[in-house]
Amino acid sequence: MGQDGTATESMTGSRVNEFENHIVAQDMEPEDVYKIIKDIMASQAQIIIHGEDGEDIFFEIPKRGRKYMDHSHSSTIPLLRAGNNSIRSFIHDRTTHDYCMTIWVMMVITEIIANRVTITELELYHMNEVLFDNKQTVDRILNDICCMIRCKRRSLNVVSAQRGSVVGDISMRMNNGRVVECSEVALIPNDTRKISEIMVNKNATEIKFILIVQTEFMFQHLQKMKFHTLQHCIIVTACGVPDFSTLEFIQLLKLTINLPIYALTDPDPLGIKTLTVYARGSIKTAQENFNLAIPDIQWLGISTLDYEDFGLVLNCQNSVALSQTEIKRLSDLLTDEYLQLPDVWKKRIRHIVDSKRKMCYEDLHFYGCEFAAKTFLPWLIDRLREPRRPSCVINI
Repeated sequence: MGQDGTATESMTGSRVNEFENHIVAQDMEPEDVYKIIKDIMASQAQIIIHGEDGEDIFFEIPKRGRKYMDHSHSSTIPLLRAGNNSIRSFIHDRTTHDYCMTIWVMMVITEIIANRVTITELELYHMNEVLFDNKQTVDRILNDICCMIRCKRRSLNVVSAQRGSVVGDISMRMNNGRVVECSEVALIPNDTRKISEIMVNKNATEIKFILIVQTEFMFQHLQKMKFHTLQHCIIVTACGVPDFSTLEFIQLLKLTINLPIYALTDPDPLGIKTLTVYARGSIKTAQENFNLAIPDIQWLGISTLDYEDFGLVLNCQNSVALSQTEIKRLSDLLTDEYLQLPDVWKKRIRHIVDSKRKMCYEDLHFYGCEFAAKTFLPWLIDRLREPRRPSCVINI
């Protein structure tokens, strides 16, 4: 429910049925995943035992990539089309290794579900480092399995390492009854299924918005400046490109307090990429886009255009030059049909490209350690709420 008592839409509700031609991860019980995987493995065992000589065993893995994505008529979120599968064969040399990695991970998943435990991706990697090329390969295989059986990552009982944080006038009630207070700083559980309820604190002033910040430095600085208290907001960070648990926590937060969500990122390729993952999801984990993307997120800042509108001047003291590679990456975003970015975002990105400069949040300290939290960001927030408000030009 929202603060006004109105119901808020769940991204995992009946609307999933509208997208039967797309792969949308379902929130399955681990026991159901266990049965599905066991059935798959049993059918392959039957082929090995009773099949004809040379009969292949294989998985059909949904293909992921830009050309397999589209936008449903009723969703601004890019979704993965169903029906485009690759064959992961055991007997073909090109795919044998991938097949072995997939079947091994599936075996481990059935074991951890049977034992009612949850492990991290890193723990899974260290269980058989010889099998995997690197840690990213484990992530790819897990996504393959999720796409194949159309389940959320957490339904496999495999989670990311804990790295998200939150601060604000809320508390988390855990399944074991423990209450985690977030008015200072709290870590977001890497398995959000452990959260039974998110509560607004009784004596809290009215919370006005949720602010997602890109970096740990942003989060720590704003928390130190008591920004969440002064601006009556909740601040969340994934300390970089968002992980599953942070995205799931934000969705829980949306269901508890239906408020505007703002994003604060650096005006460089990594910052814009982080913003687009929050807003549109990811190709790599396309099966989760419907559940985890935040299409109505608003980009608070920062951009070179914000600097200019405020009256600041970019120079070698508060910014650095963009490389040609970075300029191309940003330029490509402007015509990316997959992302379909809002015009106001494109205008800001185009200004960054034209200025050929980039900076980071820390560079705002050039104007004093309190400037960002107490002057610049409040101005950006007011401007976002009142788009026609005149720009503030000052001399620093």
